Amino acid sequence: MFFVITIFIDLVNGQNSTSGINWAFISLAFLILFSLQFVFQIRYFNWIFGVILILASIYFSLAVLSEFLDFSVPNKDAYSLLTVGFLLCFSGIILGILILRSLIKDI
Repeated sequence: MFFVITIFIDLVNGQNSTSGINWAFISLAFLILFSLQFVFQIRYFNWIFGVILILASIYFSLAVLSEFLDFSVPNKDAYSLLTVGFLLCFSGIILGILILRSLIKDI
């Protein structure tokens, strides 16, 4: 509920990022798509969500690697960032693959 209220406040205030993309609108669109998928369970949305989850996880794993490379001297915090970040990203990739695998198995 807090997520929805935050998005609504950002939309009303018109707060955008520096790139000019209204991320609150995109987040709200995904929230609506997930809600529709939960109610109607449309097969094509599952394909889209699986692919988006895999691509987003790959993108975030590259972001984690970029943040790790910003450390001039790798220390405990850098390795902690790398470990936790890659675990989260790879779990997203695995979940995306499992979504697509379950859809392929049904065909």
